Amino acid sequence: MYLPTSFNKDINSAIIFVFDPSGNGKRGVEVFLKSAEKFNYIIVCSNNSKNGPYQLNFDITNRLFNHVFSEFNIDSNQIYTAGFSGGSRLACTIAVLTGTVQGVIGCGAGFGMDIDKKPTFDSKFSYVGLVGDEDMNYQEMFYAREWLNKVLVDNELFTYKDEHKWPPQIQINRALIWIELQAYKRKLRPKNKELLKAMYQQNYEYVSLIERNESLLSAVNEYERLYRNYKPYFDMDSIFAKISKLKSTNDFQIELQIRNQIEAKEYQISETFLDRFRNESAFGRSDDNYAWWKNELKELNNEIKKDSNYFTVKMVKRLRYRLFAVAIESSNLYSDNNDLERALYCNKLLVILNKKQPYWYFRLAQNHAKLNAYRQTLLNLEKAIRFGFKNKAAIINGKEFEKFKTKKKFHSFIESLNN
Repeated sequence: MYLPTSFNKDINSAIIFVFDPSGNGKRGVEVFLKSAEKFNYIIVCSNNSKNGPYQLNFDITNRLFNHVFSEFNIDSNQIYTAGFSGGSRLACTIAVLTGTVQGVIGCGAGFGMDIDKKPTFDSKFSYVGLVGDEDMNYQEMFYAREWLNKVLVDNELFTYKDEHKWPPQIQINRALIWIELQAYKRKLRPKNKELLKAMYQQNYEYVSLIERNESLLSAVNEYERLYRNYKPYFDMDSIFAKISKLKSTNDFQIELQIRNQIEAKEYQISETFLDRFRNESAFGRSDDNYAWWKNELKELNNEIKKDSNYFTVKMVKRLRYRLFAVAIESSNLYSDNNDLERALYCNKLLVILNKKQPYWYFRLAQNHAKLNAYRQTLLNLEKAIRFGFKNKAAIINGKEFEKFKTKKKFHSFIESLNN
């Protein structure tokens, strides 16, 4: 928990409940700390809520809410939820189901998959999304924006150069600035003219930086955001003229065409990958010994060699990251359910995706050991060491490998690790 220096126990406070996918409460608070101090929010992040069954997380959240509301005076009109990845889905779901949340800050993921977890025309909260341009959920966040527009939920989406992780401080601050503007719009907070000018200036400087260093598409997107959000407060004619001028250039039109083509290609490849993965993982095997995957991943890498523009490079990184995420999540789920053959399929694919990273060979060896496949266990442990696996104690003391220590070759391998 974090209390801003302006906190007064006798005055109703605004609050953000943060959900970290791994239950790292400290990390969840740290991400929002500076912006919370600036805009006067209590920050609370659970150490118990994490990726997992919704009902379990609902029970944890109910206890958390009851405790906080009994200990602090909270402004019922300024309750916000925020989260990253699975925590983002949970944050939005809580807003949808409770109807008591004023706004959602969704980082690196959109909504829950079930229709009852998606915003509707009855949803009264606002939604600000943040996602890196190499995040596997990048396109998902744009689909989320389309859905929010369809059901008339006030929303904004911030994109930036990064992978699938909590957003950097500058992006969190941009999100909280937008939340502040929403609070003015909904008359939840009195307009602070000095703060309003400072927020505009900060956003204008950011847009100018984008125009100098990034694509025209990014610049136009940021100028349009500036115009949209600050038009009620300032004369924005010069910004409107700037947008029109940039959009009229040939370079902008070319970038727009390339981006649209890449988006269509990314969607097609992504759906093909996911269909193949679902079909093969359901049976727990690859009938061609992963030849199709190896060829497709090779072709994907060749895309960059053929065309190394920004949009193609980012597409390839997102596609690889998304396949990796689906494989690791499925592997964990199958392993938890002791579905070892299906887990093995996923772990083999993870090795193909990370051919020179030792951990994935170790993980594959664990899976083989549980299936009593001695030769494959030893082979992958040897590869793990060859590629630089450092945690030798995990091999020496691993319970999965204990049954093989009576075998001469395996015993020698273990002895070599001790030397």
